[in-house]
Amino acid sequence: MLQPLYVDVEVDGKLHRVPHWYDRPEEDWECYEHFPTFLTRVWEHLGLPTPTDAQLEIAHRLQYGYDMQPRYLLPEEEEALLKELHPGRPIVGRSGTSYLLDPSAQQYRKRQNNYDLAVMLLDTGCRFGELANLTWDMVDTNQWKFIRIFRSKVIQTSQAEGMMAVTGRMREILQRRFKERGNNYYVFHGWNTGGRTAADVPMREAVAIRRAIEKVGINHPTKVARFGRRDVRSLRDTFASKLRWHGMSIDRIQKLLGHSTPVMTQKYANLTVDKASSEAVAILDQLNGE
Repeated sequence: MLQPLYVDVEVDGKLHRVPHWYDRPEEDWECYEHFPTFLTRVWEHLGLPTPTDAQLEIAHRLQYGYDMQPRYLLPEEEEALLKELHPGRPIVGRSGTSYLLDPSAQQYRKRQNNYDLAVMLLDTGCRFGELANLTWDMVDTNQWKFIRIFRSKVIQTSQAEGMMAVTGRMREILQRRFKERGNNYYVFHGWNTGGRTAADVPMREAVAIRRAIEKVGINHPTKVARFGRRDVRSLRDTFASKLRWHGMSIDRIQKLLGHSTPVMTQKYANLTVDKASSEAVAILDQLNGE
């Protein structure tokens, strides 16, 4: 059932309360993946130009208290999530007995879909909708070295199209899916957006990933208090955070994420070991005879 929802938007120092009818549960409406589309409609309602990525990010922070800090997964959390999603994981029945799914079973294929999608989100940093719209003609099916990404969210910028190299586990996933489902138009057949923009992709199609995040304790109250609530978008944050931890520059990460401005990428800027800290360790190790 449609529910009337309202949002207070600050424009030029004035607050505007704008009603909007939205046919998804409140928890989906609040999800970041939906917010760009919603706020764009708000801007249109006010007769304003389409908001930029930076305006969307700031407005989202004001509306929901989002602190613009990356909500990444820790290495052990990523491992636990993929283990939970893996189609080969034993299923525990109501009686307490465990069993393995038949690879030909529909439930196995659904779990494989979820696992494959999670891995590719982690290894590309793509938005959910960008992978949902990935077609086989955008994949290097000759040498399996790259995929082409179309970013409809920043369609009017130089970041709208790009090529991303393929990791080893992505190559394995793509080759297997091509062998099994290469006759389909989309890599994730049945996950495509039907011509809608990436921001319109219903997050219910990733509900299994969200449930797995909850099941393995990633959103335990103590962790939420420290890191914020993690969701499917956190896989994109994890991709960027790992690259930053290992020294990749902000401008390169911006290009990989397809951000139209460096404003949104700046939240990863502090995810490096401070130079002063490294110098302190070197001095202490020397003093300690190590």
